[in-house]
Amino acid sequence: LVLSACCCLAVPLVADKFGLNGVWTVLVLMGAVQGPMFPTSSVFLARWMPTKTTVHGVQAANEKAWGSSMLDIGISIGALMIIPISTHLSETIGWRQTFVFV
Repeated sequence: LVLSACCCLAVPLVADKFGLNGVWTVLVLMGAVQGPMFPTSSVFLARWMPTKTTVHGVQAANEKAWGSSMLDIGISIGALMIIPISTHLSETIGWRQTFVFV
C-alpha cells in the first residue's frame, strides 16, 4: 500500500518532468504494485475467516463465502463511487491535486 501511495503521489511530479511517457510508466508500476493485493486479500480471508459457524446448534452460512462476497462488493462499490468523486474533484481542484487527494 505504501508503494501504491508513493506511485499515486508521483504522478503529478512525473507528468511535469517526463510528460505522458512518465505518467504511463508510473501507472504501469502502480498496477504491478497493486496486482497482488486482491489475491493476497483472498488468502488472508481464507486463513482468517472460520469455515463453519454454529448458531444455537444449527450450522450457519460459510463465513469464508461471506467474507469473500463482502470483499467483492466493497471493490465494486468503491470503483463506482470513486468515478463521480474524482471527476468532480478534477473539475474543481485539477487533476494533479486529485491524484494527491484520492
